[in-house]
This record gives sequence, C-alpha cells and structure tokens, in this order.
Amino acid sequence: MSKGAAGYSNTKVGEDFVLINSLTLVTSIFDPIGICLDPLAASINHSCLPNAAVTFDGAQLSLRSLREIEEHGEITISYIENTDPYNRRQRLLAHQYFFSCACVKCQHGPTLREDRFLGEEIDIKNLKDLEDNMFLILAKAGTEEDTTTAIPQLLEAMRKLKGSASWPMKRQPWPEIRRVFAVNYVRAGRWTEALPHLLTLYFHIDPVLLPEPWHPLRVVHNWFLVMLFLQLASLSVSDLTSMKLIERYQIDYGKVIWGLAQEVEANVDKSHGSKSSFALLVKRKVEELRVDMTRNGAAAVHLTGRDWLEEEWTKLRAIAEIADTGI
Repeated sequence: MSKGAAGYSNTKVGEDFVLINSLTLVTSIFDPIGICLDPLAASINHSCLPNAAVTFDGAQLSLRSLREIEEHGEITISYIENTDPYNRRQRLLAHQYFFSCACVKCQHGPTLREDRFLGEEIDIKNLKDLEDNMFLILAKAGTEEDTTTAIPQLLEAMRKLKGSASWPMKRQPWPEIRRVFAVNYVRAGRWTEALPHLLTLYFHIDPVLLPEPWHPLRVVHNWFLVMLFLQLASLSVSDLTSMKLIERYQIDYGKVIWGLAQEVEANVDKSHGSKSSFALLVKRKVEELRVDMTRNGAAAVHLTGRDWLEEEWTKLRAIAEIADTGI
C-alpha cells in the first residue's frame, strides 16, 4: 500500500518515508481500508502507554484522549499493538519505524504483565518459539477470507497456547487470536459458539488490556456484542441446534441488550465524538430499543440503574467460563 502511495505521489519520496509517516485508515469500527497521509498526524510521537487514540469518521481524523492530558502536555499515540510483549514491540518499531522505544512503559523492559508467564518452572525458549509461531498464525488467519480455513487454524493455535499451561489468557497474541476466532464464528453464522469468547473478552480481557471504558476499541467490541445479542434474540432453539448451548441459561435478551447498549451509549461521545457517524448510529439504535421496551406504556425493563442487571450478568459470566472447555 505504501508502494502505491509513493508511486502515486510522482515524487522521489521512498516507500519507507510513506510508511513511517502514515496511519492506517480504518472505518469507525476499525476495519482497515487504506492509509492516511496527514502532516499534522504524522508529527504525533509514539508511546507504548499512549494518552490518546486515533479514530476515523470517513475522511475525518480525530484524536480521542484516553486519560486527562495536562495543559501543554504532549499527546502520544501507539504506532503498533501496545499490548504486545516488550521484545515484539521493540522489534516492530525498529523494523517499521526505525527507532527504539524508551517510553515510560518500555523503561521497565520485559518485566510487566505483557511479558509474564504462569508458573515458576517454564521453558522460555520453547515459549518464545511458540509466541513467534502464534503471531504468524494470527497474521495469516487475520487476512483469510474463508472461515472454514481460518477457524481450524485459530482453534489449533488456542489449543497450543492452552496446552502450554504457562500462557496467560491476557497475554498476546491469545487475546487477539480469540477475538479473530470469535469474529470468524460470527462470519460463519455460528453465533452461539462465538458468544463465550466475546464474553471472555468483555469480562476478563478488555478491562485489562483496554482499561478505559471509553477506549474506542473497547466501545466497538461492546457494540459488536450488542449486535450479536440482537441476532441471538431473533432466533429460537429450533433455528439452530447450537442455541441449546446457551438456552439453559435462560437469558433475558431484552435486559442484556439494553444494559450493553446503555454502556456503549454512555461512552461513545468520549470514544468517537458526539457528532461522529458511529455515535449517531449508536444513539439511533438505543432510541429504537427504548421505544420497543416502553411500547404500550409498559416498560419491559427498568431504564436506569444496573441492579436489575446483576442476575443476567451472572449468567453471562457463566457462559464466558465455558469458552475454553472445547479447546
């Protein structure tokens, strides 16, 4: 892509210059569609512990703060996946952007959560070899159009990570493998099989890797879950044999959908901007849900507070616990 941009510019600018001064152009839900060349955005420095994230709304680029930034304080973004282990982050930055990172996070070296394994007696060399192999599988499966090819590859990857007995489920690339695995299940129409993995991300992984509730990626992940529950609510046990997998939990879909939608609505202004197309889409859908739930003057659920959600959230946590039983 950078080669095409360099050629299109009809200048002597090299591909490396285009690469290191561009951003990945994505949709509002972070599907990559191209590259963005913006002089101002290109001047923003990298940090593996950034205080801002980049979002796009069509051709409009925005910087969304992840936490409070002091007046005249530097705004930083992450050029790479900043939840990756230390050595991988350094390798990617050196290869793609030609610098070594000395941010506040990298100053700790490979000692933080991203680099820890489970247990005391571990074979570091074998685990590092496994890590390299898993990232290769992830890269291949992430571009695979055929779900019948991608799903077995990702399933085998998760089996190897689980089988190592030393790999935390919050250490990359397992979280991203799980997410891509679940997305492929959804693409294949295997919605109930995707659900435990998406709930694992919701309850156990995103709150750690994306701790800000308004982190744009976390908000998009939660909206994806809303859409999945809307799909499940439209089905019956007779539609899919696999519906029996979750039918025994007797989920109140109305409560779950409303609770998740409220969570997204509460954070979308900070994550994407109140006037962004994604925020407007979310607000329209939430209003549709509100109308449906209060039709004929009788509310199907309470529209404020979260106490009434606890029973349903207990059920969802139980479903998340079965995510790895078949691995």
